[in-house]
Amino acid sequence: MTSKNFFIKLTGQNLVSRNVWTVLSFLAFFLSIPVMLMLRLDSVSDLVEPARLYQQMHQELAATIGYGNELMIVLVIGMPYLLAMSGYWYLYSGEKTDFYHSLPVRRETLFFSNYLAGILIFAVPYGLNLLFAMGIGIAKGAGFTGMWTVLAGSFAANIVVFLLFYNLAVLGILLTGNLFTGTLAYGTFLIYGILIFEALHHLGSRFFDTFVSGGGYNVRGEYYSSSFCAISNKTSPVLRYFNLLSDAKPNYTSMGSFPAGEVAVFGVSALVILVLCVFAYKKRPTESYHKAIAFRKLEPVIKIGMVVPLSLLIGLLLSAYASRNFVWFVAATLLSALILLAAVEFLYHMDLKECFRLNISSGIAIGILILTILGARLDVFGVDTWIPKEDKLESMSIYINGLNSLYSYPYEEKMEPYMAYLDKVELKEYAAVYELAKAGVEEQKNKNLKSLAADDSESDTISFYIKYNRKSGRSVYKFYTVEKTEEVTDRIGKIYDNWEFKEKTLPVEYIKEENLRDITVTDIYSAGRRPELTKTDMKHILKTYTHEWESLKYADLKEQKVEGYLSFRIKYEPDWFQYVDYEETEDIQVPIYACFTGTLELLEQAGAHIYTKENAAEIEKITVDEYVDEMNDVKTTEYTDEKDIQEIMEKVEYDNSNGFWTGRMPDYNKNIQIYWKDGIGESYSVVYFIKGDYPECVK
Repeated sequence: MTSKNFFIKLTGQNLVSRNVWTVLSFLAFFLSIPVMLMLRLDSVSDLVEPARLYQQMHQELAATIGYGNELMIVLVIGMPYLLAMSGYWYLYSGEKTDFYHSLPVRRETLFFSNYLAGILIFAVPYGLNLLFAMGIGIAKGAGFTGMWTVLAGSFAANIVVFLLFYNLAVLGILLTGNLFTGTLAYGTFLIYGILIFEALHHLGSRFFDTFVSGGGYNVRGEYYSSSFCAISNKTSPVLRYFNLLSDAKPNYTSMGSFPAGEVAVFGVSALVILVLCVFAYKKRPTESYHKAIAFRKLEPVIKIGMVVPLSLLIGLLLSAYASRNFVWFVAATLLSALILLAAVEFLYHMDLKECFRLNISSGIAIGILILTILGARLDVFGVDTWIPKEDKLESMSIYINGLNSLYSYPYEEKMEPYMAYLDKVELKEYAAVYELAKAGVEEQKNKNLKSLAADDSESDTISFYIKYNRKSGRSVYKFYTVEKTEEVTDRIGKIYDNWEFKEKTLPVEYIKEENLRDITVTDIYSAGRRPELTKTDMKHILKTYTHEWESLKYADLKEQKVEGYLSFRIKYEPDWFQYVDYEETEDIQVPIYACFTGTLELLEQAGAHIYTKENAAEIEKITVDEYVDEMNDVKTTEYTDEKDIQEIMEKVEYDNSNGFWTGRMPDYNKNIQIYWKDGIGESYSVVYFIKGDYPECVK
């Protein structure tokens, strides 16, 4: 009991001595929660119509006290460092360390009295200001249905996250001997996972043809990534915190849900770091003050751990300015390593002579770099030729450039459309996809082709992304380029004709009739005409078009020409905009093939005639702008003769949507502009000549 009372008394004295930090903590939370809430609620009343005012105020209260308060991110990450420094600052002073450690108190008791005081300085002001904010919200009429759940959940989540950051800050102080290295240690703990990821990411992009580096944030702020990019998301506590907030999913239709899984990960991690802190505090030499690293045995480990990824990253970035030359990469990496090794030794000893002293740890760092570079250069681990066994797969996804890239989808909210598609389209019947992937692996083994850019549609190759969804739950993304042979296109035909693939590939499958708002027609006549259509007409056109596209087989598709485009304007779901009082929409554009007779007939009945080469008699003139040299000098030729116009229209094709299947690629150096006799339509660069196939009058 005496020991317990003494601990409480010691903690209380610690709190009294740090009363300034308590006041600053309270002010920080007061500005970030109650004041921020008042500003938000006052602005809502000016921006939102009265009918939606209560709902919007309710959402603003939930966002401020819950998972949608951006200022809390700053406090949860920044305050742990300040509180750790204020509590354990004495370790950087020899006199204070001697004084505290001479007290007749166990080191564990001394450690936890400071430790607990720091937590209270954060948690108590935070909790009080959450309650103040609740009172303000209720007083202003925001309503409190479900708010106590949001408050309790966000409070618990942020406290657990704070504990991890707090423990990392304390550990950084215990492992170092001065303010500079202590600050550097905390920053390193936060970003080291990102540093490792960036080094591996750029290394993979440089040396592996099949490497997929997709990753980023979508429009809702949610992080998404390939399995490789997930390294940073899992190892960096900062990004992990962002991921926790993303899992909570606060938006304008939900107040969010408690991210139990991520909170558990933070809790276990915080406990592990706390054990390390206690161990380090007990073992920390008293004379460690003013030393860069408190534990001498950690010096080589820290040096190697920092120098290797930093040198690789610097070498990769610098060599990018030298056309990614391998020799420059090796030289830049090794030179960076030597400079960093010298800098670390100087930081350790504050002696220039030590910068040039050879030691085993420096040799190990250089050796690791050389082995890493050679391993990547020679693909020792077979990254490009790896493929999982077919019976180990749960499903597969495929995104084919030139085919899937023709279409847009309502769910393309991410930075790379292919990544959004791969995550959405998982095929259980994947035999044909697996065969195509094997062709990509064989191409890598033979090294007949160098990996081409994903959008290189003018080559005689086909490139595609594959996502292997393994039964173990792990997913792997790959990118392949193969020669465009009849065998390969036949495999793609089997994939395309598979209803499971087609259902998730055709954009019209994502359009709900009730969300359809408008239809626009685009052809060689104009950039977009809106026929007068009733809701029934639009639904009928959508239903007919969908049926015709679903029935179109791959073998027939290769023979079709695009006559124009339909643009379906649909209600954007969900509506992520906070204050708009109008309906947000988006357009889904799809091709009209010549064989879609039902759709063409319905459009004709609605007065939206599709103009084709058959309407050449209605053209007044055609001009052709040709780029004759690299200086972009343009030669313009005008054609008014009916025979020339007819000849030109026989040779042109609308857009290049079928180039993937036919291999007939447009010549973009010749821009064609069509002038119509009625003076309304004026088409520019919507039709093209096929390379090598020009009318006599143009040659």
